[in-house]
Amino acid sequence: MDGVEPLVPVRRSGMTWAARAQRTGAIVVKLRHGDRAYEKTQWCAAHAPRACAAAGQVCTQLRRWLEPVWGLRLPAADYAHNDLNLSNVLTDGARITGVVDWDEFGLGSRALDLIALAFDCERCGDRAAADRLLARAAQVAGGDGLRCLVSYRVIAGLAVFTHERQAYGNPLGDEECAATLAILDRLQAPGST
Repeated sequence: MDGVEPLVPVRRSGMTWAARAQRTGAIVVKLRHGDRAYEKTQWCAAHAPRACAAAGQVCTQLRRWLEPVWGLRLPAADYAHNDLNLSNVLTDGARITGVVDWDEFGLGSRALDLIALAFDCERCGDRAAADRLLARAAQVAGGDGLRCLVSYRVIAGLAVFTHERQAYGNPLGDEECAATLAILDRLQAPGST
């Protein structure tokens, strides 16, 4: 890389630089330290049931579905975007031309990226695409891993919505819960993963 310049003042929690890569051109490089994952997880678990009227039901159903794999830890074996959703995918209308917002990039499970996209597809009304993405996520993480990662995605999504409810209003929470319940119902159906 050439021309590395800081974009923000130096902080203990992270740093962001502008740079130029030899083959790809201008890029942004971000480094984070101490992401407070445990603290964030506790906050999400405490706030998710309050996201909207249906969130309590979603959390109750999710807890029952998650019980068989309670305590399972998935290995951080893949490089993953960790915030992949349809709004971070650029297209020219026919092909994917780029993926943006790499702030959360790091080791994790690539299955979580597939699950996040599946939820977006479900909300957009493309059940077939959601099911294909969930099936691929199950191949990557296994059935138990799928339970953990779907649960994580749901709780994190509801918690973020709770935090941002004033900006988006209650209908978005209802849409999130409806998509979640539809996916959980299909995954819990006999013969599913």
